[in-house]
Amino acid sequence: MDTATPLRKSFSEHPHDPCDTYPRLRRDLRISEQNTREGTIYVIGTPEGGRFFRFGESEYFIASQLDGATSPEEICRRAESRFGSPLPAEVLEKFLNQAHHIGLLEREETSSDSPLAAPRGRVRGNPLYLRLKAIDPDRSLTWLLPRLGFCFTRGFVVCSALLGLLASAITVGNVADIHEEFSQLYHFHALAYAWLTLLATMAGHEYAHGLTCKHFGGQVREMGFMLIYLQPAVYCNVNDAWLFAKKSQRLWVAAAGPYLDMLLWAIATLVWRVTDPDSGIHFTALVVMITTVARTLLNLNPLIKLDAYYFLADLVEIHNLRLRAFRYLGGVWRRLWGAPAFADTPTAREKRIFIAYGVFAGIYSVLLLGYVFAWLGQSLVERFRGLGFLIFMGLLIMIFRHPLKESLHLLPERLRSGLAGSDSSKRRLRIAVPAILALITVLPVPMKVSGSFTVLPAQNADIRPDVDGVIEAIYVKEGDRVEKGALIARLSNRDRQSALDQLDATIQERQARLKMLRLGARSEDIALLRQRLATAGTRELETKRLYAEEVQLHAARLASAQAGTSKAAEQLKFAEEKFVQMKPLEGSGAISPLELKEAESDVVIRRKALEEAQATLQYVRSQNQEERRKDMALATANRLEAERELQRLQAGSRPEEIEAGAAEVASLEARRANLRDQILRADIRAPHAGVITTPRLEEMVGQHVAKGGFIAKVHDLHKVTAEIAVPELDIADVRVGQPVQLKARAFAGETFEGTVTGISPATAVSDRPSGSKVVRVRTVIDNAEGQLKSDMTGVAKIEADDRPLIAVLGHDLISTLRVEFWSWW
Repeated sequence: MDTATPLRKSFSEHPHDPCDTYPRLRRDLRISEQNTREGTIYVIGTPEGGRFFRFGESEYFIASQLDGATSPEEICRRAESRFGSPLPAEVLEKFLNQAHHIGLLEREETSSDSPLAAPRGRVRGNPLYLRLKAIDPDRSLTWLLPRLGFCFTRGFVVCSALLGLLASAITVGNVADIHEEFSQLYHFHALAYAWLTLLATMAGHEYAHGLTCKHFGGQVREMGFMLIYLQPAVYCNVNDAWLFAKKSQRLWVAAAGPYLDMLLWAIATLVWRVTDPDSGIHFTALVVMITTVARTLLNLNPLIKLDAYYFLADLVEIHNLRLRAFRYLGGVWRRLWGAPAFADTPTAREKRIFIAYGVFAGIYSVLLLGYVFAWLGQSLVERFRGLGFLIFMGLLIMIFRHPLKESLHLLPERLRSGLAGSDSSKRRLRIAVPAILALITVLPVPMKVSGSFTVLPAQNADIRPDVDGVIEAIYVKEGDRVEKGALIARLSNRDRQSALDQLDATIQERQARLKMLRLGARSEDIALLRQRLATAGTRELETKRLYAEEVQLHAARLASAQAGTSKAAEQLKFAEEKFVQMKPLEGSGAISPLELKEAESDVVIRRKALEEAQATLQYVRSQNQEERRKDMALATANRLEAERELQRLQAGSRPEEIEAGAAEVASLEARRANLRDQILRADIRAPHAGVITTPRLEEMVGQHVAKGGFIAKVHDLHKVTAEIAVPELDIADVRVGQPVQLKARAFAGETFEGTVTGISPATAVSDRPSGSKVVRVRTVIDNAEGQLKSDMTGVAKIEADDRPLIAVLGHDLISTLRVEFWSWW
């Protein structure tokens, strides 16, 4: 929204002609009476220009007297009678000139220098705040208003607020899912779709402002696109809100856009939650969620001229808050330099607000513009170097030309006139400019190719052990100079030394055995083995004899046990038959009960005797002379072993056995040599002379380090290599042997010199954010004093052939145009 312009700020230099008819206020002006903290004010709007002016009570009283029939003298008398103080004629004349200048008075012809004499163009503003009028939305808003009238009811506001609370709860409960899906939007199609969605929701946002203004009786005649700090946006001119007498209505107009964003976000959140994640509706809802939240956060920033700014200005009832705050702070700054301040007399409350808002808005603007211009300047300088710097400075001067012009008023008059220039200086300038242009086209200057560099040591070695172990001692620290072969660290050898001692003993035993194999058997050994063989044969015969005897004895026992079993069985049978015969005679008295009892007991006894005989038979059968057979087999095996051993001794050692023993001894000796080498390698030494660059080495004592693990770095810095990243566009001008000048950032006052010693055969990606291609160029620099350290950075210049100054300045641009123009044909 545009803001109202204070009438007292726009004095004109064109006096009102008293010979004309008396001045008359235009009849088509729109006037609104409003009550503020400072009292009653009157806002007057012009229909053709869409501009608004705030009048105080005294100003409006004077303006209301301009009916075309009242003379200025009468107006002065009426003002004195109304306010109790005289109105000087010159003040009234100044007031009339101002009203005439801004087009509030009726005239036969509009003054050509009036700001309202010409219609406002479609493009307005400055590079930091540019507007492009697109359409007149009044007709569409008139059609929409009756159909969307329910949006301005209390019930709709309550329902939308509840909907926002529900969407907030859904968002809090699904933060992880939203974050995961948001990370999937980083591709071209999603970003393009998001951009189109953003434009659509921005249009809806602005239509909400316009529809609200229309609802409260205002007119909306302009809608279009704008650039705010080089960022695209959409705007809707709702300046008619200045005519609303109620502050609440003006606040609703300012808040309508963010409120619609909140509503769209809530609806999109609900749709996102209930739809299938793979559907297009789900994706669209996610994009609407993200874009509306991002725009709402931007709009809620009152430090730039967006919705929150206008809401704040209406809330504190200070029109043109940003402009007046900056003007007030600027007036304070001007007074510090002794220059006159702007004619503004804010109240104490306004001063406090101006200071608070002006400081915060100024800091924010400086930071934001600083970031944008730093990025732009870095890109131009990186791409075009000197020419890019000139382009960047030209852009800065063009953008800030008005602040620079105003700052000239702080300079002394003599200095200002000198900067403005006299006629003679202008003539000299007209002669000097062509001469300078001619000079830069023919003046030869050396072509210099620049690029960032990184210092690398001539030799760079990582000290790593060939064996693993626990670090027992460190003998150097960071910054120590060491010679080649100097002891750096030592690993513990306790386990390796113990293993070596055991291996020595094993080797001695195997060597003795190998010696015995090579010497062969002695006669005493053969005689001993023959005696052993005889003993084994005697033992074998004895076990066989004992086995035979055991077999015979077992057969006799088996026969006896079988006979005893048969006898017991017959006796049991006889006793049972006798008992059976006597049993029927028990009742007849033929036998006594005692005799029957004895017959029954005899049966029991005979049965037990049979069981014992069967058990004895079973035991005898189980005795199979297994022990005797084992003794006999063992004796036979001993005899056979003794025979084979005797045969071996009599035949002598086999060559294969001697070879196997020798191989075993050789393997053990190789293991011993390896252990001795590991013990020697436990002393870690420097591979070349240089400087230790690893910090806090003493903290590594007692730590276990694996084979190949890092311990320290040794850099040879007597001579260092500078690796220069030359842009791909400039590498054609670089040759081996060209002189190089380098400035390290750590030694800005010193220049190091060298020559190009090598050019990389391949390109690489630059470390800069642009990711442009570069070619690595190397140069060797003498560093006897040790100033340059590893990984130091700076800027290097390679001096190429001489060329005209204009060719040097426009080298990058000319090269780019040559390639691009060539690609067109």
